[in-house]
Amino acid sequence: SDNYLIVNETKSTPRPEYVRDFIESIPEIKDYFPEYSEKQLIPIFSSLYIPLDIQTYLSNHGIYAMGMKDETMEILNFEDVKEKI
Repeated sequence: SDNYLIVNETKSTPRPEYVRDFIESIPEIKDYFPEYSEKQLIPIFSSLYIPLDIQTYLSNHGIYAMGMKDETMEILNFEDVKEKI
């Protein structure tokens, strides 16, 4: 996108420590990719199933949670994160 940089972390089992590691890595992304420094960063953590407590934790940190719903992967906490941006 001309305006956004989307970064996705995907795990088969979403553990709290994986989420913490992802949160800690976010500030480093633009250090590794300075050519994207002007773009708004959109972090997404995805797994087939993301428990509600992890969704809440992600929302509190402004990170989208993507998980399986019905037949497709969807952002599970869109409204919660959208309010924080």
